[in-house]
Parts: sequence; structure tokens; C-alpha cells
Amino acid sequence: MNPSAAAAGFETPRLRVRPLADADEALYCGLYTDAELMRYVGAPLPAAAAQRSFRAALAAAARPQPPHLYLSLRPHDGGAAVGVCALRAIDTAASRAELGLMLRRETFAQGYACEALSGLIAWGFRRLPLAQLYSLTDPANLRARRLAERAGMKYQPHPAAGPAEGACLFVVYRPDVQPSTTTSH
Repeated sequence: MNPSAAAAGFETPRLRVRPLADADEALYCGLYTDAELMRYVGAPLPAAAAQRSFRAALAAAARPQPPHLYLSLRPHDGGAAVGVCALRAIDTAASRAELGLMLRRETFAQGYACEALSGLIAWGFRRLPLAQLYSLTDPANLRARRLAERAGMKYQPHPAAGPAEGACLFVVYRPDVQPSTTTSH
């Protein structure tokens, strides 16, 4: 990954999407400690663990080949941050990465999720040497499943064993790439 390309971020019609910075700590920690937001992700983090996770995310992004890249979502109008999106498990050898998105609850149902995810997909393919982006979603999280489909991702069956056992896999390929018939995550 080219760190300078990643550092640039991107914009959508309503959002400025930039790599996390020190000023985003309260946003990040607020998302990861919120039990309602985390119900389909995992246990909410205690405050100290969320702060450590935030510092780890900043440190990872500074590496020459970052394994994860978290970005803050801020409206053009200067309002409060909307949430965080991410490219996680960036694997340039396998040419894929996992997509992630968390929004503050008060910003739900305003179209930000689809705008941010669609922008992240386009930006990821434009800036990084990836052929595939994927999302693993809890089957009970209907909102996330519908979002993945609205953003152009397709449901794909995947092996039941492993850390993602039971999750729904949604995949999108770079437009100039023919998907393989087998995918493992």
C-alpha cells in the first residue's frame, strides 16, 4: 500500500473522509464502547481498552504496509463526526481487504452509511492494489446486510469453519477483475 495515497482520504457528496487523527479519539472510543452499536460486532470495549485500540489503529496506519486503515467521517457542513469506516485485514498478497463501518446512532437513516460505504469501495479500488473487498456480517444484522447490497456487494457462501463461522459474507470485485469461483477468508 502506498501510505501517501492512503493518507489523502476522499470525499463524497456530503462527507469528508480522512484517516483517523488524535482529534478522533472521543469519536472512536464512543463507538467502540457503545453496547447497542457493538451488539453485532462483539462485546463493547471498556474505556481503557477502546483508548488502547484507538492508539493501535493510529500506530498501524503509520506503518509502511498498514494492516488496517481507519477513517473518520465528517460532514462537509462542519457538523459533528458521523462515524468511522475502515479497510481491515489489508492483504495485498491476496489482493483483498475487509470493509467496516460504524456510525453514531443519531446519524442512522440519513443515507450516510451507503454514501460512506460506496465511497470507501470506490476509493479502495482506486488507491490500493486490491481486487476484492468483503464484509462479514452477523446474519441477524439486517440493516448491515441491506447496506452491503445497496453498496453493490453480493452475498457469497463461504466455508463454515474459522473465525467468521456463521457470518454472512458480502463481496465486491474491482470492476476489471473476474471473480474466482472459490474464495476463502
